[in-house]
Amino acid sequence: MNRSAYIKEPKIIHYVAKNKPWNWASLCYYKNYYLKYLQMTPWKKNKWEEFKYKYIEQFLSIIKFIIHRPTFIFLFKFYESIFNTYIKKVL
Repeated sequence: MNRSAYIKEPKIIHYVAKNKPWNWASLCYYKNYYLKYLQMTPWKKNKWEEFKYKYIEQFLSIIKFIIHRPTFIFLFKFYESIFNTYIKKVL
């Protein structure tokens, strides 16, 4: 099995890079999985924290990301990340 097969269907995700799913400005592709499994642990968020994180903090994180990295808005990967993280789960 080559590396691309592991990336398409990961079994364990270890976040070694600077971009972590629990950071506000994170645009991790598997952020939804992290949040899903976080809710199954003793460290899960209550309803208000979950709402605040999902909507308020995430909106602010996108704004913060754009302010600090304005050239990223010209990259397809930026929009792909936004779609995979925020829009795809609603569809």
